[in-house]
Amino acid sequence: MIQSGNVGVPGAPPASVPKAGWYRWIVCGLLFFATTVNYLDRQVLAVLKPSLEKQLGWNQIDYSNIMIVFQLAYALGLVLMGRFIDRVGVRKGFMLAVILWSVAAIAHGFVAYIPHTMAVHFDKASASGSFWYFILYGTVNVLPILP
Repeated sequence: MIQSGNVGVPGAPPASVPKAGWYRWIVCGLLFFATTVNYLDRQVLAVLKPSLEKQLGWNQIDYSNIMIVFQLAYALGLVLMGRFIDRVGVRKGFMLAVILWSVAAIAHGFVAYIPHTMAVHFDKASASGSFWYFILYGTVNVLPILP
């Protein structure tokens, strides 16, 4: 919250700024950790592509279809989640996105067919696309505003 006070007045004490506690940095660390896991998880399919081609019989077209679905779902997640976050709130929304992302990540272990993999990847990507909103909202709400 921005306080209207002596902000910008030379020599005046700064406006009332809440003291930053350690919990703020713990929250930022958890947000950073969630973002890192999100990026690592996104790269797993690309790294495992050669093995999955051999084990599951995928070809280049199948892999590209999965990636197209991921990009589409990620874009939809970016577009649609802002309004969802405004309605539900950051805490509940982030919790729901992490649950959806986790269930979709677990479901990857149970699918072998391309349409099922695309559906699971769609769910994971739509939750993954929303992470940016949660990270930004969370950081703005947790970190203090400094003059």
